Amino acid sequence: MYRRCLCVVGVVAAAVATSNCQGSLPEMQELQLDLAPSESVPLAAQVTFRTDRPTTVELEIDDGQQSWTVATGVASSDSHVVPIFGLRPDRTHMVRVMVIDDRGRRFTSGILEVETDPLPEDFPPIDVRISNPTRMEPGVTMFEPTYRSMDDEEVDDHFLVAIDAVGEVVWYYRAEHPVSDARRLQNGNLLYRTGRAGPLYEIDMLGNRVSEWHTNRTPEDQIAPDSIHVDTDTLHHETFETRSGNIVAISTELRTYDNYPTSDSVVDAPSAVSEVLGDVIIEFNPQGEVLREMRLLDILDPYRIGYDSLDWGGAWRVLFPQEEETYPRRDWAHANAVILDASERYAIVSLRHQDAVVKIDWHNEELVWILGNHNGWAPQWQDYLLQPKGELLWPYHQHAPMITPTGTILLFDNGNYRASPFEEPMPPSESFSRAVEYQIDEETMEVSEVWSYGKPGDESFFARFLGDADWMPLTGNVLINYGGLVSDETGQPIVDGPGHNWVRILEVTRDDPPEEVFELVIDDEPPRGWSVYRAERLLSLYP
Repeated sequence: MYRRCLCVVGVVAAAVATSNCQGSLPEMQELQLDLAPSESVPLAAQVTFRTDRPTTVELEIDDGQQSWTVATGVASSDSHVVPIFGLRPDRTHMVRVMVIDDRGRRFTSGILEVETDPLPEDFPPIDVRISNPTRMEPGVTMFEPTYRSMDDEEVDDHFLVAIDAVGEVVWYYRAEHPVSDARRLQNGNLLYRTGRAGPLYEIDMLGNRVSEWHTNRTPEDQIAPDSIHVDTDTLHHETFETRSGNIVAISTELRTYDNYPTSDSVVDAPSAVSEVLGDVIIEFNPQGEVLREMRLLDILDPYRIGYDSLDWGGAWRVLFPQEEETYPRRDWAHANAVILDASERYAIVSLRHQDAVVKIDWHNEELVWILGNHNGWAPQWQDYLLQPKGELLWPYHQHAPMITPTGTILLFDNGNYRASPFEEPMPPSESFSRAVEYQIDEETMEVSEVWSYGKPGDESFFARFLGDADWMPLTGNVLINYGGLVSDETGQPIVDGPGHNWVRILEVTRDDPPEEVFELVIDDEPPRGWSVYRAERLLSLYP
């Protein structure tokens, strides 16, 4: 039965209403289709309309190859602005809008025709090699491919991408700057940072900038007029939203120390005065007010070093200009992740150059435990070292710890060197990265390894930087991002120095042995290469 004829550009004029109960059906008025609501998110459209009563909204989409229904999650209202996400590139989509009132009565619009462009030529080459949707966690996989060239070629192509279970691109955001550590906020928007000093951006799913924060070291030409100032040095690596909507992040400070180590290979090398970069965990509110700071140099041993602790990376050299007469600078711990536990009292921090993950009482700044190898810790830190129980491999240069629903710690163990200073590093040909899960007993101060994927004997890959391992809440699978694979011209892994960058993202079950149910590779012809900071599984593109 045709209830209403909708005359809109791009709409095939037909409308269908269905109901399983008595009473009048909801009606739609003033339906308008916007085929290009955002230049930065091309695979999207938007409809606006009114209804004669409060309704919720669903979409029926057919792209000529498949059809599906989308629950948009739009709150019940009589005025609607509904984005259309999940469109495939280079397709003509037939879209119907369904409105449902509080008694379940439905009205369905006529067909809205939405045609999308092909993916741009500079789009990362995504190759899905394994896809078993019946075993996979439902949803879309979102990641930030970053272009890396062996020739140091500079490009202006910066993407955030979402793909479906079979690897089709269903959403992408083209940014004006590099995108790192993108994650969904409680309001459905996305939070990501660019660079190590910020800015930090909040955008909606149409790519519209909602908020921006900058730090004391953010370059002035990158600060928008309405950007919010956070009185701190940097915002580097990762950010974390609290339940109250504040942001926990990692910042930095520089301190000068006498008699600092100068070598990680010569035991009796002379010490020297050095400037040490210490990480600072901060919490600030959306207005930019810093509410709390926790300085790791006050909690951990500033003189303990791991491999790479004595280095001073290029990004830090840019942010902390150095005069010739100043002391050598050292990247002591290189914190690369921070999360809070369910109580939001305890912070868990990954310290890449210390080969350690630490738990700290966030309220009184007291150390709880240290997960990592025991080499080099001074006496006052010995009681905090977790003791290994059973067969266990320590993590090295790890990333992205998370607390699983069972209370274990899951992280990505990059495996750089697998040794401490003055020990012989593991050679590149034997190096491997893995996802690993640890069970910690805080009463006995013991740790056991309960699961891993990527250990020797499994299919081995070595990602010398970046990486992620996420527990999937519905299936218990693990989504693993080998985001920083680097190899030479023969395909062998490289621990240090330039090489060809490529990416492997996969989902595995927690069976013994694990089963690979999804695998995606981003590779290119040298000198072109790619890396991915993090990979996340979102249940839907809609909030």
